[in-house]
Amino acid sequence: MHKMQDVKWEIIADDFTGALDTGVQFVRAGMSVMFVIQPAQPVQPAQEEADVRVLSTESRNVDEATAAARVHAAVAEHSGRTIFKKIDSTMRGHTGAEIEAVLAARSVQHAVVCPAAPDAGRTVEHGRLLVGGIALHETAFADDPHWPARTSMVAELLRRPCTHLEHVTTQAIVHSPTAIVSVDARTNEDLAAIVHAAHAAGALPCGSLGLARVWANLFAQNAAPHTQPPKLARPILIVAGSRHPNTHVQIERLITAGATAFTPHDEISTMRSALAADCTVILRAADEYVDGGVTQELAEVAERLLRMNQPGTLVLTGGETAAVVCTRLAVAAVRIGGEITVGVPWGTIVGGAADGVRIVTKAGGFGDAEVLRSFA
Repeated sequence: MHKMQDVKWEIIADDFTGALDTGVQFVRAGMSVMFVIQPAQPVQPAQEEADVRVLSTESRNVDEATAAARVHAAVAEHSGRTIFKKIDSTMRGHTGAEIEAVLAARSVQHAVVCPAAPDAGRTVEHGRLLVGGIALHETAFADDPHWPARTSMVAELLRRPCTHLEHVTTQAIVHSPTAIVSVDARTNEDLAAIVHAAHAAGALPCGSLGLARVWANLFAQNAAPHTQPPKLARPILIVAGSRHPNTHVQIERLITAGATAFTPHDEISTMRSALAADCTVILRAADEYVDGGVTQELAEVAERLLRMNQPGTLVLTGGETAAVVCTRLAVAAVRIGGEITVGVPWGTIVGGAADGVRIVTKAGGFGDAEVLRSFA
C-alpha cells in the first residue's frame, strides 16, 4: 500500500457538485483536498501542497468534442499527479469520450469504470445501473432535462466500445479487448475488489463517490476520525437551481420546517431583512423546470445578497447552479472539510466576495426528502 505522502492526486470531474462529493472521500481518508475553481489564476501554495487537487471541467452540458478537449487539457496540464476520473453516478455527461481523453493524455492502456455508490442507492448489476433497486431508465432520471436516461446498460451509456465484467480480476482487465472495462458492484465490498484489481492492473479508476471512497482508503495512511458534521453558521442562504424532482421535494420539506423561500423577482430588501433576522433563506427559480437564464438570474441575486448581508453558510443545490454562483462570486477554491451526509459535502470558500464563508453543496438528484431539513 502506498503512503499518502507518496501519491499526489488530481480528481477530474465534469461538474461542480460531483467534484466536491468525490473530493470529500479523500478527506475522509485523511488527506488534504483543495477544489480549485479558478485554475487560470496563479497557483497558491495551499493548492499545490494539497494531497489532492480537484478540478471540474464543467463539461457535462457542452458538446462531446469540447468536453473531450477540456479533459485532455486538464490532464496534460497537471502531468505530475495521478488521475482519478470522476463520473456521474447516473452516467450523465460525455463519460466515454472523457475517459478516452484521459487515456490518450496519459498513454494508459485501460480504464475501469463503475458508477456504483451503494450508500447512495446506486448499484450495477449484470451491467445494468440501478437507482434504489430500480433500472435507471425507469426512474426520474428518465426525465432529466439535459441527459434523459433511455437505457440502464452501462456499456450503452458509455457510447464507446466496452467490455463488461460481472466478476473483476486483474488479468481480466489486463487482457480486455477494449480499453474501457465496466464492472458490476452491489456493495462496498464489491467496490473494494474493483479497486484492488484495477490498481494492480495499472488501470485508470473511473467512478463516482462510491469508488472514490474505497480508492482513497487504499492510499490512506490513517483514516480521518468520523466526527459529527459542524454546526452550520447562521444565517443560511440556500440557492436551489436544480430542476430535479428530488430537489423540489427537499425544498418543500424545508419550507414546511420554517425556511423562507423567494424567487429572483421578489424584493431583495425583503430577502435581506430575512437574512438579517437569522432566517434560513431559499432562493429558487419561479418555475424550477424553466430553462434559459434562470441559473444566471439566481447567481446575480445571490451575489447581491452576499455583498449586503454575508451569510454564515451558503448552500448550493445542482452542479450548474453551484458553478455559476461561485464563478460570479470570484471564488478561487474550496478547502473541503467533510461530509454532512452522503453526497452533501461542506468546505470553506477561499477568495472572492464570500471568502471564509462555509459552503455546502448537493447534487440535484442526491438525498432523501429530509436531507435539507436540518438547515431550517
